[in-house]
Amino acid sequence: MFDNSRLDIRTPKDDVLENISDALHVNKEYLKEPDYPYTEHDLMRFLFKLDDSIEVNIRPVILNDEDPEYTTTGIYFGSEAILRIGNTLEQWHEMKEKYENNEITKEILEDWKANYPDSLKKDYVPFEESNVKFYRKAISAKIPPDIK
Repeated sequence: MFDNSRLDIRTPKDDVLENISDALHVNKEYLKEPDYPYTEHDLMRFLFKLDDSIEVNIRPVILNDEDPEYTTTGIYFGSEAILRIGNTLEQWHEMKEKYENNEITKEILEDWKANYPDSLKKDYVPFEESNVKFYRKAISAKIPPDIK
């Protein structure tokens, strides 16, 4: 595990966090970093915080023109934010489609997400594919005797 004290990252204990949240009149969860796996509450808190720096618009979206009551809610990013992330969203959509069409593995999709933004580069090679290339080139690793 990482030693957060060396990184000067401090997380208050629950009782201290409770006192701070009471003094600020906010839910103590608002002050915490969310834990993985994230919940819908974590997502909503993230969107609330995002709205402080990037315009977040919420609109109903009609999914079926023949039945206007068949709607969902869409989130749109205003101002220049969509220009900055639009290409990434398109590439993410393409990667998800490739996965759904069995063109790539789940591991390659997860690697792409975990290595963002490096995974957007033209010369990026997913970890799984790079391992296959190494093995095809007959690169081998020596196993220390104490592990055998």
